[in-house]
Amino acid sequence: MLKKSSVALLVVLLVIVGSRSASAADSTREPQPHWRCVVTDKRIDNASGLVTFGTGYAVINDRGSHESAIRAYLLDANCQVTKVLESPGSPSDIEDLGRTSDGALWLADIGDNDSNRADVTIWKMPPDGGTAKPYRLSYPDGPHDAEALILTDNKTPIIVTKTNTGKAGIYLAAASLTGRPREAIPLRHVGTLTVKPTGTQGGAPGGNVAIANVLVTGGAVSADGRRVALRTYTDVYEWRIRRGDSARHIAATIKNTSPQRTAVPGEHQGESLAYADHDSRMSTLSEGLDKPLQEWTLFRPPQSAPDHTARWIAASVVVALGLAALAILLIRRFRRNHA
Repeated sequence: MLKKSSVALLVVLLVIVGSRSASAADSTREPQPHWRCVVTDKRIDNASGLVTFGTGYAVINDRGSHESAIRAYLLDANCQVTKVLESPGSPSDIEDLGRTSDGALWLADIGDNDSNRADVTIWKMPPDGGTAKPYRLSYPDGPHDAEALILTDNKTPIIVTKTNTGKAGIYLAAASLTGRPREAIPLRHVGTLTVKPTGTQGGAPGGNVAIANVLVTGGAVSADGRRVALRTYTDVYEWRIRRGDSARHIAATIKNTSPQRTAVPGEHQGESLAYADHDSRMSTLSEGLDKPLQEWTLFRPPQSAPDHTARWIAASVVVALGLAALAILLIRRFRRNHA
C-alpha cells in the first residue's frame, strides 16, 4: 500500500499539470496588424466579403438592395482594382464571399436587416466572370439576418446568423450547390453558437462594444481545408477541422468545440474575413472608404511543448510510484525472511 506522502505528491503533480493545460486553453492576445494596402477605389465603400488567391484579393460590396447586378472586385497586392466580374441579377443584400479550389466565387446574398426574406440566395460566379448561378435556400423557421458563410470544396453551405443576443444560429443546407439551380434547398437548424462579450474595442457605429463583440459578421475557410473561422466586429474565432470533412461535421465542430480567439481591435465596422496566403494569418477589411486591408497573426497556443511536458511528468510519476511500490514490497519480503 502506498504511503500518504506518495499519494499527496501525486495529487500535487496532477494539479500542476491541470493548471498548465487550463492556462494554455484560456489565454489569448491582441496582436498588432500589418497593413497590406489601402482600398482607395470609391466603388468599394462597404466591403463585407473578402477572399485571397495568388497575390491578390476578391472583394464584394454591401449596398443592400442598391446593387443593380452581381459584382465582385478583383484587387492586386496593392489593393488596386484590376477587374470587375459582373453578372445580371438583382441581389437583395450580399454579405459574404467564399471561394472553392475550382476558382469559383460564391456570393452570399443572405443579409436581412428587416427580417422579411423567406428565402436567401448564394450566387456562384465563374472564375473569369460570366453569368452567375443563383442557388436559393429556405430557412425552416422564418427569416434570419445573416452575414457569415462557411463553404468548403464539398459545396454544402453553412450559414451562421447575426444576432445581438450572442446566440447565433447554425444552419446547414440539405444539399450541395451543384448542378442546375432548381427549387429552394431547405436549410436545417443544427445548433447554436454562443458568443460572449470580450471587451475588445472597435465595432459597428454606435459605440456599443458589448454588442459589437457578439455580432457574427463573416466566415472563412483555409486554403488547405483544415481550419474554419468566424468573426465578429472585434474578434476572430477559429476551429481545426479535417481536410474533406463533411459540412455536417464542420457544423458540429463549430457547435460543440471551443475555438481559439484572436482579437482584431480597432476596425470601424469589420465584416470581411479571409485566410491570408499563409494559413496562420488572417486578412480583414472594414466597411467604409479608404480602409486598410489588414493582416493578423492568429493566436494558436503552443501544443507540442506543453503536451510533451505533461506526458513526461505523468510518465515520471508512474515510474516513481512503481519503484516505490516495488521497494516497499522488497523491504517487507526481506523483513519476513529475516524475522
